[in-house]
Amino acid sequence: WVLRFRMDHAEGARRIEALLAWASAEENVFKDAAAADKLYSEVLGQEPTNGAALEARSRILLDLGDVEGAAAMIARRRDLREGAERTALELELSQILLERLGRVDEALSAVEPVLDAEPGNVGALKLLERALGRLDSRRRAAEMLERACDACGDEGVSARILTLLIATALMVRVGSERY
Repeated sequence: WVLRFRMDHAEGARRIEALLAWASAEENVFKDAAAADKLYSEVLGQEPTNGAALEARSRILLDLGDVEGAAAMIARRRDLREGAERTALELELSQILLERLGRVDEALSAVEPVLDAEPGNVGALKLLERALGRLDSRRRAAEMLERACDACGDEGVSARILTLLIATALMVRVGSERY
């Protein structure tokens, strides 16, 4: 009741602070993810770009099994960031799209700006490696890896990419010979 009182008697930025404190208590102290999510949603209703609320909602929605909702929150957070933070969110979103939602084209599109900016990004390369293992994304992932290899100035990374592409080609060839 103290948290409700604080929120009810606050205005403007103080109201947002009170809502965030209450939501955090619901999530971390009372372990009520649904109540916390509702309060974080209320924060976003008043301040749509609130980073703390967007981050908390993406985490809570994943925990509650709403992967679509979590992906949408991560995309909103990503759109508000630049540099390393944006890259990390692009990779997080790509992983969720590929592995949890099976939205391969969107996952590869989300990781593309990361590779354009940093062709040797380990997280992006790992995601493309997983995409190579899927029939529905193998060709596009291989093309993206080839571009990354061409753009990468690091011989070690280029060698790793080429090894991966060769291993994938051999795996596909051996697999097709079995049938």
